[in-house]
Amino acid sequence: WCLGNVAGDSPVLRDHVLRSGALGPMLQNIVKPANQSLLGNIVWALSNFCRGKPQPDLSLIEHCIPYLAFLLNHEKKDIVMDACWALSYLSDGDDDRIQAVINGGAVPLLVSLLGQDESSIIT
Repeated sequence: WCLGNVAGDSPVLRDHVLRSGALGPMLQNIVKPANQSLLGNIVWALSNFCRGKPQPDLSLIEHCIPYLAFLLNHEKKDIVMDACWALSYLSDGDDDRIQAVINGGAVPLLVSLLGQDESSIIT
């Protein structure tokens, strides 16, 4: 939660957090979260890692894309929404960013979400 707050404060601080190696341990907590609360905090923090202008260097953040794609199938709506926001931030930009999201396997899962009744997820 703390790292998400720091990263969300400014692009300079976000980049500092990313360059400090915070992403790797956070991704490990997606694979094996201690609990759902921790997972929710991790995904929210990842969305902060992905947002802001200027955007984070793609090389620092693209490793999280398959993990975010994985989270699109999660049962908790808030986790899915934060994963969607993170992918939205990541794909906002040039073709390399869009291609990274495609390569990460997120597009078929995002399309499947469009068929859901949850308006908070599809809007």
